[in-house]
Amino acid sequence: MKNLLLLSTLTLSLIFSAGSWAEWIEVSEYPNGSKIYVDFDKIHKIDGFAYYWSLTDFLEPDSFKMYAAADCEAFRFMPVSLLVYKLPMAEGEAILTSIPNPKWNYAPPDSVKEAILQAVCTH
Repeated sequence: MKNLLLLSTLTLSLIFSAGSWAEWIEVSEYPNGSKIYVDFDKIHKIDGFAYYWSLTDFLEPDSFKMYAAADCEAFRFMPVSLLVYKLPMAEGEAILTSIPNPKWNYAPPDSVKEAILQAVCTH
């Protein structure tokens, strides 16, 4: 419960500090051409977990940012917050903010999610 409170507090404070001025580095690409970026300057490591922002930039004029926790030991991730934008590269105001029911997800081998975890965990 203490970790969930810490995670929620950290999430809310970082949602407002991760603007479009972030330095997004491309880490992977979906087969349809949509690109995935991570802001390596904003990775925080706390109690064995890496907290990070990723950005998915679709070919259509929309995008989303996800704040997630990475358990690098078990090689899994938990989405904590999701922000959806009408414009590419998360420009403008978020049109939807969602805090999903947190649960751990495992990245399939040779997937975009695996590439994100590898990039975050080796940083």
